[in-house]
Amino acid sequence: MLAKRLYQIRKKKMVKILHKSAEDLERRYIKAFKESVRKLSMICGTDLGEFIDNLTKVSRIGFYSYIAKELGIRERLVYSYVRKLQKNGFKFTVDINLKRIGLYKYFIHIPELIDFNVIRNNETIAWLNYYSITLNPIGTLLAYFIPYNLKDELLRKINSFIIKIMGNNEDKGIFVHFYIGSRHQPIFHKASFGLHKFIHGFLFDEIIELFKYSQLDDIMFKHIIDEINSKFSSPYDAVDLIILKEYDIDAFTTVQDIAKKYPISQRIILKHLNNHINNKKIIRGIFLKSNIYSSFLFKILGVFLFVNGLSNVARVYNFFRNFDYSLSINLGIPDEIMREQNYEFTILVQVAVPQLRVYEFLRFLDYLRRYDYIVNYKLYELLPDTFVRFTIPYLNFDQERKNWTLDVKNVQELLMRRFMIPRV
Repeated sequence: MLAKRLYQIRKKKMVKILHKSAEDLERRYIKAFKESVRKLSMICGTDLGEFIDNLTKVSRIGFYSYIAKELGIRERLVYSYVRKLQKNGFKFTVDINLKRIGLYKYFIHIPELIDFNVIRNNETIAWLNYYSITLNPIGTLLAYFIPYNLKDELLRKINSFIIKIMGNNEDKGIFVHFYIGSRHQPIFHKASFGLHKFIHGFLFDEIIELFKYSQLDDIMFKHIIDEINSKFSSPYDAVDLIILKEYDIDAFTTVQDIAKKYPISQRIILKHLNNHINNKKIIRGIFLKSNIYSSFLFKILGVFLFVNGLSNVARVYNFFRNFDYSLSINLGIPDEIMREQNYEFTILVQVAVPQLRVYEFLRFLDYLRRYDYIVNYKLYELLPDTFVRFTIPYLNFDQERKNWTLDVKNVQELLMRRFMIPRV
């Protein structure tokens, strides 16, 4: 009897603990939701919402006066808006036109878990952009900045290294060259916050309607053709790459801040910023990078969409380019290692989908496949805690030859002596 009584007591305690945990999880979810609502309420339906959206079209950075001139508003207003947003935890980055500094992205999704330390000491790490453990299917996502002038030799080394790691795994990895890529953020000023789909999500029928109305127009088709055929340029100087790295970290950093961090004068930084970055339109906009995508509210998903035909590519690419959930979108072609595949193009989209609407989004992906807009898709979920990000690989630029190099050891020693010694 005593044993039975003790068992009942333990059972009640366990139920109570589980119930308490569930309540705690619900409270945390509600708290995260309210915090997102509070912050987003400050910008949606106000001038700030439109300001954030318009920043995505800015091509000149470095000074509030440049941004004000492009947006057609007063400099003091730009300063006020930016300070208010920063005060409330909003951070910004820039979208860099990689082709204009001789780079493109190379994505690999490997269907198994890899310890980052396995890669860290390999020569390919010099070009690593980011790395993340993924789920659905479980695996590892790698992305590299590839210099166009060295792609054949570098990709041979990267691919042989990755294939060796994969061993005899029957489930093949995904290797894709991405020639078009851009950041994305939800549009904030077009809907009142209470109705904003970014928070409340789309139903399946609503997504289908959006897709049907995202017409295939000649401008989008021409944009994709022009981007695929556009030429790669070499960077002018390592100073340009250092400046880009700093603006990738914080789009509103100042010339003074950069000069304090590196032994480069403000005059030199300003000269490079204007002559090589702003005038060549290397920057394609300023974007939010705040952690407003709470794990309690959103699932951060990546989708490889395998597509045939340029008309389907343009249609699907254009839709995701204007879809509230999209964080980034890349368009490319399969690597030669995947030449046996039955598709011509790959679109990689990273999206933040509200937890309650994931099923609706999956139904939409099946709709695209069922009606032959795509051949197939592969879905994964990013695990944010495993995410390791790198910026522009400026330490792999040969300052003497004015181009990227694989002889990174000697070049890095030279650049470290020249640029990495901070001012006292």
